[in-house]
Amino acid sequence: MRVATRTFGTTFVLLLALTGCSDLDIEIPAPSEATRAAPPTPTGSLSTSPPPTPAVVPSCEQLTSPVALSILQANGYEPIASAFLIGDLTLDPGVQCWWTIPDSGTDAHVLQAWGEITEGDAQMAIDALVGEGWVTEPGDDGTYVTYPDGGVQSDADGYFTTYLFGDGWVTLADVKAGLAEIVRPGPADVG
Repeated sequence: MRVATRTFGTTFVLLLALTGCSDLDIEIPAPSEATRAAPPTPTGSLSTSPPPTPAVVPSCEQLTSPVALSILQANGYEPIASAFLIGDLTLDPGVQCWWTIPDSGTDAHVLQAWGEITEGDAQMAIDALVGEGWVTEPGDDGTYVTYPDGGVQSDADGYFTTYLFGDGWVTLADVKAGLAEIVRPGPADVG
């Protein structure tokens, strides 16, 4: 289990040790000097057909694993929710959460997003991302699409901002390892 942020460093390790969570594989990279910016998104027109089984949009707290949520909240992070967009495609239902520390003077953040998506829209989104230089990689849960370089931060394996396209859904995190902290809701799980 990994939580990818840019500010906690030693504080997180100490928190985990004190709470008895030292056996978890949680990585907290140090902040970079790079300016935080939203990851590039594809341009062009994507279909906006509705997903097959609409669900209620989860809150940012529902989208985050319990361990990650407790760590984020303990360190002063608060979520800012918005629509989940991939280029011109708005995922409905869907939510994008930027976890930040308000009024801290830091640009540290954690990005998480989830949305339902049709197979056709998923393929068009993947094709558009690849057309902009993103790279695909097969996985057990679906297709990873990651920004190969120039991202703001990377995880221990060198992955930057990454989407995971599954069967009827897509998630997004600021680093690939952060995808493990997203709790994907089903229609009965949200509300």
